[in-house]
Amino acid sequence: MKYWLALSGTTLLVAPAAAQIDYRNLDRGRPTGIEDAYPIERYAFQVAGGYRVLRTGPGRTQQIFEPELSYGAGAALELALGGPIGITDRAGGNATGLAGLHLSAKANLTTERPRWPGIGVRFETVLPVGSEAGSGIEGFASILATRSFGRNRLHLNAGASLGRLEIAAAVEPLPQWRVGLAIDRTMLRSSTLLVVEFVLEQAWNEGEATISPGVAFRRQLTPTLVLDAGVFLERPSFALGLSHAFGIASLMPGVRR
Repeated sequence: MKYWLALSGTTLLVAPAAAQIDYRNLDRGRPTGIEDAYPIERYAFQVAGGYRVLRTGPGRTQQIFEPELSYGAGAALELALGGPIGITDRAGGNATGLAGLHLSAKANLTTERPRWPGIGVRFETVLPVGSEAGSGIEGFASILATRSFGRNRLHLNAGASLGRLEIAAAVEPLPQWRVGLAIDRTMLRSSTLLVVEFVLEQAWNEGEATISPGVAFRRQLTPTLVLDAGVFLERPSFALGLSHAFGIASLMPGVRR
């Protein structure tokens, strides 16, 4: 609770970022499994809060709250820190706790050109912090590609594990590998994005890879506030989230204090 109060107070004391088109920024987990090749704007902060519920077995569900803070550390670099909180059905009742500390870096290598897509890379790691975090460390690396066709964009993501020590995250651990394809379309109202995706991944302790189709949308409510929601068919799940972008003038070079 102290964390949320401090974070809320910080956002009230900072200046909003300039108007943007954040509804087109596909970040993994907001709410899709696919992301685009571009980080957030340089010097921008973004606070995101997501909620997901998924079925893990007959009559059993898992709920995940996903707060995350991102920062545009460079012209093409984004750093993020997240601490998902899991609520898992177990014998004798629910288990609730922090499900690891998630650190990630996302960099854009090249923007789109006439004959070349935008290319980016993402590195992430999960540290064993919290009662629902397991007891190990895991890492994952992905390459991201984005290609625009008018109001449509095509995204291809491919990633693999960098290694796993002991038992990694108890709540939604990273897979051995993942490949995903998505197409998004800006609707007639220019602040709404519709996304259809297909994700194929291999979990560590499962014999066969699974494919998960899903459909999602992102709606820009204000220049700095975005709503997202999605439905996914593998282990049927639902996701809902909000993100708020802002800037801190004192951290921007050239801005008068």
